[in-house]
Amino acid sequence: MGDAEGDALLTALEEAESAKLVQTVSSGREVRWEFAHGLIRQTLENSLSLMRRQRAHLRVAEAMERVYGTRIERRAADVAQHLYQAGMGADPDKTVRFLTLAGDQALEAGAGDEALRLFTEALSIQEDGDDRRKVADLQYRNRSLGRSADAVDAWRPALAAYEALDDLEGIARTAYDVAEQTSWLPGQARAAADVARRALDLVGDRDAAARCRMLALFARFSSLAGVPYEVSRGALVEAETLAASLDRPELTAEVLSARTRFHWSYAQFPQAIEVGRRGMALRTERSELYEAVELKWQVCASALLAGRLREADEMVAELEPEAERVGNMGASFAWRWSRECHHFVTAGDLVASDQRWGRLIEWCEQHGPAFVAGVFTLRGWVRFCAGDWEAARADYDSAVRLDNPSFTDGWFSTVGLVAGAYAGDDVLARLQAARVQALGMHEDNPVGLWELAYNVVEGLAILGEREKAADLYHVVLEGFEKGMVVSIGLRPWRLVVGIAAACGQRWDVAQEHYEATLRQAHDLPHKIAQPEVRRWYAQMLLDRNGAGARDKARTLLGEAIEMYRTIGMPKHLEMAERMVEEL
Repeated sequence: MGDAEGDALLTALEEAESAKLVQTVSSGREVRWEFAHGLIRQTLENSLSLMRRQRAHLRVAEAMERVYGTRIERRAADVAQHLYQAGMGADPDKTVRFLTLAGDQALEAGAGDEALRLFTEALSIQEDGDDRRKVADLQYRNRSLGRSADAVDAWRPALAAYEALDDLEGIARTAYDVAEQTSWLPGQARAAADVARRALDLVGDRDAAARCRMLALFARFSSLAGVPYEVSRGALVEAETLAASLDRPELTAEVLSARTRFHWSYAQFPQAIEVGRRGMALRTERSELYEAVELKWQVCASALLAGRLREADEMVAELEPEAERVGNMGASFAWRWSRECHHFVTAGDLVASDQRWGRLIEWCEQHGPAFVAGVFTLRGWVRFCAGDWEAARADYDSAVRLDNPSFTDGWFSTVGLVAGAYAGDDVLARLQAARVQALGMHEDNPVGLWELAYNVVEGLAILGEREKAADLYHVVLEGFEKGMVVSIGLRPWRLVVGIAAACGQRWDVAQEHYEATLRQAHDLPHKIAQPEVRRWYAQMLLDRNGAGARDKARTLLGEAIEMYRTIGMPKHLEMAERMVEEL
């Protein structure tokens, strides 16, 4: 039928319809014919030689252009595939144009895999040409959809292409998206920071706006990677200075995003909340919804660890639909993580928490967020509290195996040492090594180092190494004074300050912290902490052995025993009962 026209064509189509090879499909005034089954089309197509198939595809594409005219963009995907299948007979520039248009349309419709296929096909054609800018733009589109473990390496051709063109905007855009897209993939945090640093070096001082953006980008992702505080801070301060001098809203938005991530990564939670809310307002005003959601999850997580549970819970409810709508992987993980943290703290239902963290692990394994190790660690803590110490060890081992360098460094490697101390394992040497690291902490440290300090104090205290634990009093006190209320390991921060104070025989100071933590555990509420604070408080009273101390300790332990029994913490129950027997 390829050369048929007018009545001859209509007669041929009617005969094909009678033979049930094709069928009529009408839509309003438009009538068209389709193959009755995909196998019919495939069989007929396969009966042609390759050259004839390619000619047929080209003629179909040309016919569609004539029929649809100015409406042809609506059928971009169909035209693109016919042109692509037409091979060398089709104009390569036209083929690339339709493939790119179809890819953009697929991306807007949320069909990421289809978009990736179309961009890849376009790139395979364009790479044979000499238009370097088109190659760079296609590489940018193509790599922005990558999800492989080597995603950062996959971006390098696009970055190199823009570098060859000396295209500062292309360099900045590519670096921004590679860092944003890949930082939530396992093992990519530092690689993303390296890309930001490379882009910053390429931009140099030639364009103040591009430099400001790259400085802000480097500050964001270097803090996520857990580099020393002053490195991230230096880039951030320079970015803020440039943004203030240029007075452009888009740059102000970038530096607010950078400062929020910076405060979150270095455990400055009250500041992260305040700056993050300002950034959210500006991003929303500018209709930058992806970035607004990115900020919201950081504010939500900061509110949780600052003890503002109601505020965090409200944001979780907002983030759930918003994260899925804009496709923000970080936010999709963060609202789930925040929800499970909130449940563990407030419900005190260890069986349900175990199951819920397990479901989040499955979600992480399917979607690949970088911080799945943290989820294993938190489920391990649930299992430790529930008395299943072997299962807890297995989760801690998984966390260490899956750990990658980031702002959480120090958390996963030491939380198992606390459990080991309770279980009587030989962990003293490793706790002492971690203690040396904690003693070297500065005023501002990544979240993971603060958790390391908590773990070392509790582990050494359990092993009876009280003087060594007491040496870290000033470190954990600094964390409390910075506004940390709940540790990222979901324990009351002020509790460890009380433990360190008691180990150093600062009795009045320890009592003040225990009393405050006890009130806090009931106000939040933190169900798991309620008996734990009582057990540690009772131990301090017995060590101090002041007037009425034994009676108060007996009361506290009696309350702790009932709570342990209700929650289902059998090994902790045994510890408390042993303490009562020794009174």
